[in-house]
Amino acid sequence: MNQEFSIGMSLALLCCAAQAAESPPHDVRVLTLTGQAFVSGPDAKAERPATTGEQLNEGEVLRTGKGALAELEFPDSTSVRLAPLSKFHYTAKTSNFTLDQGEGIFSFPKGKGGFTVSTPAFAASIQGTTVYVKVTRNVVEYACLEGRCRIGPHTLTSGEKLALGASGPAYAAPKQKLTTDKFLKENQLVAAFTKPLPHLDLIQQESRKK
Repeated sequence: MNQEFSIGMSLALLCCAAQAAESPPHDVRVLTLTGQAFVSGPDAKAERPATTGEQLNEGEVLRTGKGALAELEFPDSTSVRLAPLSKFHYTAKTSNFTLDQGEGIFSFPKGKGGFTVSTPAFAASIQGTTVYVKVTRNVVEYACLEGRCRIGPHTLTSGEKLALGASGPAYAAPKQKLTTDKFLKENQLVAAFTKPLPHLDLIQQESRKK
């Protein structure tokens, strides 16, 4: 083998290893917890009570109980708020956040893309935004509070929502208007927390422009 080629390959491998070692941690912290929530492995076995301040590892499932609220914080300042009876997990490698059931508000850093918020039936591509997601047996709802997100052929901007039938044709639904001010006053994922929702000022600013 050519010596220069061999040295080049070795340096490339060392560089890749260094980048992998320097990558930021993927663990998420349970920032706020009201009521009972539970953590289990990917197979939903060996469930244990969740506690405020603990780390939720990649692949673990967080399930909120009746009347429980939770807020999760990622190292890059991404925030996830979960309503009662919700089930959430994430995959760091693909920046995929999955809400299997319930309601959640996902706040991502401004100016960053490559995130996905998935449900059992649909997935939304996120570009530095705040998005509300609700998953029931028959309907999946996405609402853009600020920024923009893409669900199939639909692009949602601030003040727009999409209600998709989980059993109907994929993405076959018209966009609807979201009354953002009313949402901020009435939704428990905003109103029931003492800490302001991340990007709240930006959400209100974009709402006034509509």
